[in-house]
Amino acid sequence: MYKIVGGDKNIYGPVSEDELRRWIAEGRVGAQTQIQAEGSTEWKPASAFPEFADALARPSVPLPPPGPIPVSTDTFAAEILARPAQVQIGSCLAQSWNLVTANAGLLFGATFLVWVIKVGANFVPMGALAWVVLRGVLYGGF
Repeated sequence: MYKIVGGDKNIYGPVSEDELRRWIAEGRVGAQTQIQAEGSTEWKPASAFPEFADALARPSVPLPPPGPIPVSTDTFAAEILARPAQVQIGSCLAQSWNLVTANAGLLFGATFLVWVIKVGANFVPMGALAWVVLRGVLYGGF
């Protein structure tokens, strides 16, 4: 029986020698895949096990393209944080211009509505106080 460290850094097994040979044939286990034999505490590459030398020498059968792989949020966040930071000013400006032009009616309509509420608050008793309270909400929503 054997345990392996998968490409996702998870430990799989224990699995039998036949199952491991099948994984090698499918391309799921390669020569550098870390394997731990039952009863041992040492992890070694698959190429260090003579019982798998013949299986590793044969070309593996390519696997079909995988479907969506579920990723935990911790793994996803770690991958994002590991990327080098890039700020592309031109790209940000182009994207913001595209958003403005795609939503021009909504932008001008919301601006007009906020302006009407601000002007209307001047004609209502305590309207100035209401405007002070509501402007943060309105501009935040805008």
